[in-house]
Amino acid sequence: MTWLVLAFALQLGYTPEATAIMLNVHQRGIGVAGVYTREIAEAKVQEVLNAAEQAEFPLLCSSEPDEDPKETDG
Repeated sequence: MTWLVLAFALQLGYTPEATAIMLNVHQRGIGVAGVYTREIAEAKVQEVLNAAEQAEFPLLCSSEPDEDPKETDG
């Protein structure tokens, strides 16, 4: 749990929103940490995965398209 708290703190700061996301991940196994363009999302995912690898923590982080069909990427 320490790394999960640290990952959210680094990305979102210690806020009620960050705490809610962290708890959602623990309870449901998934959570949304932000909505970005594809390029920014991919960069953020890689940043988190690199930090997790350096700290030797097993952490899954991924990005996926928004479910809103009205939105377009690009």
